[in-house]
Amino acid sequence: MRICIISQSLYSLGAVQRVIVTLLNKMLENPEYEITVMMPYLSNESNIFGLDSNVKIVNTLHFEKKSIS
Repeated sequence: MRICIISQSLYSLGAVQRVIVTLLNKMLENPEYEITVMMPYLSNESNIFGLDSNVKIVNTLHFEKKSIS
């Protein structure tokens, strides 16, 4: 079963982030689950809540910022 979660970020301190990571890690105990997290941007911050490396992270807004001249 494929599962997709949409979140602003999983790498910042917060209760929502902690709960999502805990749920995803628990769900991965079922080998039938393929989990993807979609976020508007990726962070260089550390994986503070221990998100399993089997969770696929997708950047939904991957583009270069260009200045207007």
